[in-house]
Amino acid sequence: MPFVSISLFEGRTDAEKKAVAERIAKAMEEEWGLKPEHLWIRYSDTRLEDWFTGPDNAAEILARRAKEGSGG
Repeated sequence: MPFVSISLFEGRTDAEKKAVAERIAKAMEEEWGLKPEHLWIRYSDTRLEDWFTGPDNAAEILARRAKEGSGG
């Protein structure tokens, strides 16, 4: 039974997640003959403040990039 784990920043709607899950299930069925009911998909929504690259969290990194991109 395949298990697909998707980690992303929080903010996606349930409808968006369902649409992606449906496409993944369809691809697995078409490519591997896997019945959709045998596929597990898990979303891991993470706050920007809880996702780090080195010592900086994603909120800090995005704020810095926005500032740099605005010429400030």
